Amino acid sequence: MAGSAVEAKLNFQQVANNFGGAAHSYDQHAAIQRDISQLLRQQLPALSQHAVVMDLGCGTGHDSEWLQSQTRQLHAVDIAEGMLNATQQRCGDSITTHQCNVLSLDDLDLKADLVWSNCMLQWADDLPAAMRQIHHSLQAGGTLLGSLFSYQSLHELRQAWRAVDDQPHLIELPAIEHAEAALTAAGFEIDWQHRFTTTAYFDDLNGIRDHLRGLGATNTHRQRNTGLVGKKAIATLRHALEQQRTPQGIPLSWEAWLFKAKKK
Repeated sequence: MAGSAVEAKLNFQQVANNFGGAAHSYDQHAAIQRDISQLLRQQLPALSQHAVVMDLGCGTGHDSEWLQSQTRQLHAVDIAEGMLNATQQRCGDSITTHQCNVLSLDDLDLKADLVWSNCMLQWADDLPAAMRQIHHSLQAGGTLLGSLFSYQSLHELRQAWRAVDDQPHLIELPAIEHAEAALTAAGFEIDWQHRFTTTAYFDDLNGIRDHLRGLGATNTHRQRNTGLVGKKAIATLRHALEQQRTPQGIPLSWEAWLFKAKKK
């Protein structure tokens, strides 16, 4: 991918396919993403009516719809065509959509006053390169207002899978410290940051899988076992999850890092 100096660990075509296929179900499962969006909105900088805004990883356009009220020049960017179609249907023709990977933002030749990116950057295979691409896509003094899911997310599911085998069943989420270092190394100055944590509860493994599939957040690791997981492995996984059950159900934790940073 453009801007990346390391071998990709993720199958980006599969990432695009998964999220595109989840466009019809995403909003049903994205309550946590909407909660994070509300926190980010409180940090929105003052914008002129002519400010150029990029919604990076726009998904189904939930944030794009709100950002429309803040600017006349909104560019919605996503890797998945299905998500861009959903955004266009939600927002109409007043926005411009671009199908693009964050590691290839240079190809857009776009300079924004604000880049908004809610719960997408954990999918960047090379986070330092992604931050550099975003930095280059901003005007001098421009703002990046974003969030990403970090390493502690889904730790219950990771632990349960370790009872099955040592294969990479979930994507490798970044540590907050790594994300912060990538942001500052790219040339950003952090104005605000916040750690968001929450826990959802599910009746069983099927509920967890339906939730993650509904978000498009299924395994896209290049080194994953492409064969079907056998009945014995699934039984082991279910048992491991049952060991974590609480009165509310089987927990699934989410941790996100929210930040507001200015291009130096």
